[in-house]
Amino acid sequence: MDLPDIVQARVSTLEKQLSKCKRQLVRLYYSDECDRFEQFRDEVFIGILKDTCTLVHEAELVRAPYLAELAKAADNILDDAIAYSHGRQSDSSGLEEALYDLMPSWAHDDAQNRPLVLDKDAAKFPLAHAALESLMQLPIFQMRLGPGEINEMTTKAWDPALKRHPKSTKLARFRTNSSLTRTTKRPLATRVLDARCEVSSSRCSVPIRFLTGLDSTFLALTGMRGVKNRSPALELADVASHGVIDEARRLIFLGDDDRIKSYEWGSSTEVYENLFPVHTLDTKHYQGPMMVLPDGSVVRAGKGNAGVYNIESLPTHGEYEKGIIGRKIKSFDTRRNDPEKIEPSSGSAPTSHIKFLDYPEFEPSTWQPLVSSPSTVVCAESARKGGRYSCIVIDLETGKTAMHYLGHNAACNDGFARLYDTRYSLPVVTFHARGQNEFCEAAALAHPNNIPRTHKAEQIKVWDVRARACAYELATGNNAVRSLAWDASNNSLYAATKCSYVNPSGQNRKYRPARPLNNQQRQMEYEDEDGEPDEYSGRCWPINAWHKEDYFGYTLAPKKIEPRELKAMTLTRHPHD
Repeated sequence: MDLPDIVQARVSTLEKQLSKCKRQLVRLYYSDECDRFEQFRDEVFIGILKDTCTLVHEAELVRAPYLAELAKAADNILDDAIAYSHGRQSDSSGLEEALYDLMPSWAHDDAQNRPLVLDKDAAKFPLAHAALESLMQLPIFQMRLGPGEINEMTTKAWDPALKRHPKSTKLARFRTNSSLTRTTKRPLATRVLDARCEVSSSRCSVPIRFLTGLDSTFLALTGMRGVKNRSPALELADVASHGVIDEARRLIFLGDDDRIKSYEWGSSTEVYENLFPVHTLDTKHYQGPMMVLPDGSVVRAGKGNAGVYNIESLPTHGEYEKGIIGRKIKSFDTRRNDPEKIEPSSGSAPTSHIKFLDYPEFEPSTWQPLVSSPSTVVCAESARKGGRYSCIVIDLETGKTAMHYLGHNAACNDGFARLYDTRYSLPVVTFHARGQNEFCEAAALAHPNNIPRTHKAEQIKVWDVRARACAYELATGNNAVRSLAWDASNNSLYAATKCSYVNPSGQNRKYRPARPLNNQQRQMEYEDEDGEPDEYSGRCWPINAWHKEDYFGYTLAPKKIEPRELKAMTLTRHPHD
């Protein structure tokens, strides 16, 4: 339905205010009035975004029948503003730089019970410890700040007294919150809150993302390997950037920009030692994410539509892996150093197509099916490729847009994480994960005994959603977190991480000898077989690491500098708990 005149008038006013605001920002930018520019940006520009969210929230409160149309109109305003803020519009060319490196949060509203949750015990000065220590040595820094302020900015060593339970892991740094959810009726939730767990790690390729099926029975990790991370280790011509798991048929589908290949990992009685190739699908017009529909068909997104493949009716490679599906490709445009290992099938064509009726130019770069409606996906484009910043819900049965989620502000690019009630457009809770300091590249939602928890990157932060507070941080060995997955049946958290101090060619950058912890028990880690102190036993620490060695109760320092600090970390409950 059309918007009522009074609502349409408010939408038009917001559009005009935004256009006027952008022109004024350009004038202030070139007037050398830095203070006025920043004040106008933070008050007027961000104020327009807040007013847009308020308009939608007012309609949600009264369950207005025109809510879908209003959310779409609001999405257009917000998308325009975010693109301008990042300098990706033709009318923002007057600015030599983006408005913000990382935008502030503007979709939260504490007064309307949609709060911004802060990590009150986090470092007061968002710098890596080495940079902060160097800054504190500057005379001008010491002159402007007193000893008390400098002491407040200094990161304190890990304190065992803050452990919430004797079996809490030493790789957790707890907050001093007293409001965290505790209940004897939900013991698993209490164990998670206490970090009563064991942490293990194993090497992996450079991770892209975890894949799970709807039943979350199986977990897979897509990644890159080889020189400059361009070897897919599969029979594809390029790295498999997308995938999906079909648990019912024990198949995993993996795709590069041109094809999808499926592999069977086992039968009803055994798990194969090597993946068995089954299908090849031609997806040169569909390069986006994929999923399995309830009827067993595989869908992959393209621009304005999606290709549908009826797997049951498609040919397979056969038992001996020699069958060619489609025509034989004679040459590949590939960066692989071993093109002879590329399987040459062009693949099966799509069985049918699904058009995105409301957004014919929309090209999803990521999507996730809703558990409550497996044929409905929450999806977003890649703004770096010229797409929108919108986050929308598409019903693949009808091709229509079912929902617009607002206020996400380019997702991980602002350092916040947001929790949505799928029935409403605005976030219920906004978490200050790494807000305006660095990206938040991964998040997972856990429900141990129905007490929700969320987890963030770079180190992993665990939040109590009901208490609206940060509970603790988990160490990742100075590795950046790329993807997270929660295993509810085993109460385990999987984190795929990557060492930022190893370049694509596998060379290490800027390490120093690790400094032993003061604790005598930790000191034993740095003694040789004769009990004499070794020179840190060859352990090393990144110069630009965010944390010092004593930030957690155990130092995850490598024995020697090796280009292999790519880990899949597993957090499981304590076996004797």
